[in-house]
Order: sequence, then structure tokens, then C-alpha cells
Amino acid sequence: MIKYQDVQVSYLQWYYGFHSLSKELIYILSFVFSAMFGSLMALVHLYGYPKWFASASLLKDMGIRLACFVVIFSMSYLVIVYGIGIWLVPETKEVHIPLVNDEIALMFLGCLLINSFADFLLLVRKNMGPAYFSYIMQDKYYKPQEEDRVFMFLDMVSSTTMAEAMGHVQFSTLLQECFQKLSSLLLKYDAEIYQYVGDEAVITWKLTSNFQMEKCVDLYFDFSRMLLEAEHSFTEKYGWAPSFSAAIHQGKVTMALVGDLKKELAFHGDVLNTTARMQALCKDYQVGLMVSKEVYQAMEITKTTYQYREIKEVILQGKRKEITLYSVKG
Repeated sequence: MIKYQDVQVSYLQWYYGFHSLSKELIYILSFVFSAMFGSLMALVHLYGYPKWFASASLLKDMGIRLACFVVIFSMSYLVIVYGIGIWLVPETKEVHIPLVNDEIALMFLGCLLINSFADFLLLVRKNMGPAYFSYIMQDKYYKPQEEDRVFMFLDMVSSTTMAEAMGHVQFSTLLQECFQKLSSLLLKYDAEIYQYVGDEAVITWKLTSNFQMEKCVDLYFDFSRMLLEAEHSFTEKYGWAPSFSAAIHQGKVTMALVGDLKKELAFHGDVLNTTARMQALCKDYQVGLMVSKEVYQAMEITKTTYQYREIKEVILQGKRKEITLYSVKG
């Protein structure tokens, strides 16, 4: 196989038909094209797709991304060939340069296929969730495994009253907006969504040796602040300003992928039942966040950041043993 650096300059000049062409010029043109095309695609991925081109339909999203790729590739190619190329290779002014040749067509199709495949994987990953997508790709949890995990049950306050007042369609739209705001915080705090159940989100973290329990509490208060900042907007659109209460608990669970036609990651363990019952107590004690004794003891930093109040001799529904809980205020 012949390497590009071993090709004679005279052959390149004969092949392209320009006597002033050199390897350095080809390197420059290639670099400028790559930098321009890559930068524009990066900007569209960072700022365009999430804000301007987001679609609920996978096919529409793919179509929009395909169109953006074609436009940006064509624009970058035209700038190089008919802009910078003419300036660096003066001979091109005197001859007709074909817009497309076999090499360009093959390069375009190759890039298009690679980009489309990458976009498809990114969209599937986004819809499934990064962690769940990773588990499926690695075939992880095909066999049940036991893990130490933290769970947060996040539930909307007075959701039944709100749903009856605004109607189920309007209420569902409100929920979508709330959970969209929540999603923007998940990566920041290394959290995974286990499932959405009605107006409740179940969030989980895998416990590791260097896990910081404080991030669980921080996530709740950051989400509450986001809702508070958007209170005026919510009131104008829906007539209500939503708020959420939550409970956090940790313990051992068994994880397994279940189902055949539709696979789903399932957690089994008493920690989920306990967390759900703790969350139900938030209304009784008029608190926004409640954590278990195990979670409280595992924290260090937030004990000085937030106010904790000990609640002793609590008997959860379906339990016989008394436990100690802590309410948390920001």
C-alpha cells in the first residue's frame, strides 16, 4: 500500500492538473476544511440540536440532522474549492473546476453514512438514557446482580388537586416541562433515572468507594431552585407553580434486565419500599426532603450546608421496627 507522503509531487500535479500544487497546499486545504466542517458541526450539536431542532419524533430528528450535515458539508466544500482554493492555487481561476468528482462523491457518502450511524446511536442513547443504553450494549445485568445503591423518590406535591383543576392534558404538559428541567441536572450529579411513575420520578446512584452522598441532596435543592425561578412562567401558563417532595435512602438491591420483546431494567429490594414509604411521610411532617439515618451518616459536607432535624421513633407503613429519619431544609 502506497502512503500519501511517498507519492511524488509531480504525480499530484499531473493528477489534479495544476503545476503550482504542492503537498503543503493539500495539507492546508484539508486542515481548513476539517476545522471549518468540524467546528460548525460541533456548534450545531451543542447549541442547535438541543434548542432549535429538537423533535419528539426519532425520524424527524434524524431527518433534521441529515439535512444539517448536507448543508454544512456543502458549504465547507464550496468555501474550500471556490474560495480558499482559488486564492492558494491561482491556476484554478483559468480552468473550469468540476463541482463534484468521484473522489468527492465517495468521501461525501462515507462521511454521511458514518455521521448518520453516529447520530442514530446518540438519539437511541438519549431516548433510552445513557446508563441504560450502556447496560444494554454491554449485556450487563442479563444475570441478576446485587449492588449497593441510593434511591430518591421525587413526587409532585398536590398533584391530584392540580390535575383535577387544569385537566389531564394540561397537567401532563406541566409534568413534561418539570421532568425536562430535572433531566438537565442528572448528568451534573451523575444520576440515573430508574423510571417515571405518573407524577413521580425514581432516581438512583450506584454506591462506590468514593461516592459523595451530598450530591443526592444537592440535586433535590438545585431542582427546587429551578422550579422556583420558573414560578412566574409556570403560573402564567398553567395557573399553578409546581413543587416536589422527596425521600432518599440507600441499601442493597438486585438488578436484572427483564422482558424479551421489551427489555427493562428492574430493581428488587426492600430499599425501594422503604424509600417510597419515607416519601409519603413528607406530607405528614410538612417537609420537602427526608433522608434515612444511613444516608445522613454517610454525608459530611452538607451537614453544615443544610439544616437537618432528627425524627425519632418513626414506624413506616408495613414495618414493625422503629427507625430514625432526618428532615432537610435548604
